[in-house]
Amino acid sequence: MNPRYFAPVVCWIEYRDDGFITANQIGGIGYAEDLLDKGKRVLILDREAPVDFASRHYVDLSGDEPRVVPRPLLPALPKTDAAVDEPIRVPGLPAGTKVEVFGAFAVTAIHAGGDLDLVFPLPGTYHVNLSGFPWQRASYTIEVA
Repeated sequence: MNPRYFAPVVCWIEYRDDGFITANQIGGIGYAEDLLDKGKRVLILDREAPVDFASRHYVDLSGDEPRVVPRPLLPALPKTDAAVDEPIRVPGLPAGTKVEVFGAFAVTAIHAGGDLDLVFPLPGTYHVNLSGFPWQRASYTIEVA
């Protein structure tokens, strides 16, 4: 077997054409080079990446060379408790943000962008997930009295 499959050992990521990281690998450089030869999108990193690396990073393709950058944070909820029918405004969500609500009822929607008012018509505990690439997923628990 070719020795380049064993040394040097490197960490690399594979990514889609939008910069979403699909794999985080460690192994002999020969494996990464083989993927590049097959036309795969691969970046060899200068350090080992933790298991949750892809959930917190993406590949920025806007410059001359692809580079790994932190995924931005979505706007935070201003509070996590409310009265029935009291709106909780999430300011400035990016267009395309997926909004998931689970609790006394369940809703999934894609937000058009801008401010989002979350209104809960029933008391209880609700779980709200906000996601959309390249932003980091945000999860909240909301108590409605």
